[in-house]
Amino acid sequence: MIPIRQNEAFKIRKLSPTTFITMVNKDHKSKNKNYYMTCERNALEILVESNIYARQELYDILQGEYYDSMRRKDFKKANKIKVQMNHIKELGM
Repeated sequence: MIPIRQNEAFKIRKLSPTTFITMVNKDHKSKNKNYYMTCERNALEILVESNIYARQELYDILQGEYYDSMRRKDFKKANKIKVQMNHIKELGM
């Protein structure tokens, strides 16, 4: 589970309805509620530009897929994954 903001929660609910999102402190008087979501790849890709936790989780997932592709000697897929990993590094982690 990674922390997300309210506007990100609404965006994920709309674009990836299968992702589980939970809200804590919903009975609290404050307008700021805390939202958390499960780490599903499609939802992480939506948030990669705005959420550093999503970047870190997606990078870990891509790294595992990269190593699997290299082990299977699927270099074409490995190169595509490496490009995605480099994009995430450029955004900052």
